[in-house]
Amino acid sequence: MGAVSSIIFAKRNIDKTANGDLGRAPIPVFQTLGAVAGVSTLAETAGLTKTSKGMDSLFSKADDLLKKANINKSSKAICKSASNMVNPLLCAASAIRVMRDEDKGSALVEEGLAMSSMFAGEAVVKHLRDKTIPNAIKKSSANALQAELNSCKAAVKNINLKGFKSALASASSNKMVKVGGSILGDLALVGVSILCFDLGKKLGRKITGREEKKQVGIVESIIKQPTQPLVKSLAVKA
Repeated sequence: MGAVSSIIFAKRNIDKTANGDLGRAPIPVFQTLGAVAGVSTLAETAGLTKTSKGMDSLFSKADDLLKKANINKSSKAICKSASNMVNPLLCAASAIRVMRDEDKGSALVEEGLAMSSMFAGEAVVKHLRDKTIPNAIKKSSANALQAELNSCKAAVKNINLKGFKSALASASSNKMVKVGGSILGDLALVGVSILCFDLGKKLGRKITGREEKKQVGIVESIIKQPTQPLVKSLAVKA
């Protein structure tokens, strides 16, 4: 998971933990570690030498602490693998929400649909971000390059084709383009993940009937609210 998505998800999980979803408590720790690894990768991709060196220095100091604790694993590897623990922990948090719900059957349906919708949405975005879109860009770039080369070849016989290819390849692999694409991909992942979770949850509540009960409860509270002061005043007068 990227730096941007890890930071956003960590903040959301901290807020949800503070609002009573205690099963999410350990998740921000792993997402923060993932964000550290993501920042390091982003700095390397963008060619930010100072930031990259700073991250390497941080990992080096952490490695020294791990060695003193007899842990034979690099801190960078730990940060990168921390993201792999997030989804199992999310499932555990979901299970805790089911166990704490009075209507466990309905909660199981709602949580199951919410989590499966979220994971499915994330899988689609990751596939588009990591495979489909990069492959399409490479293919379109290759076709455009070949067309341009053919055009130039026809116009100028002694053109330096190798130099031209190198220049276009360099432009297409621009570092900041890659960084921008990574950030946009992270934002898309966050948006789709939240949307799919909410839609899955809402669908689950419709299936279990708890969405209608919730709406009825809201309507009843609105109807009762204006009449409560009137009832109290009548009771005082009586």
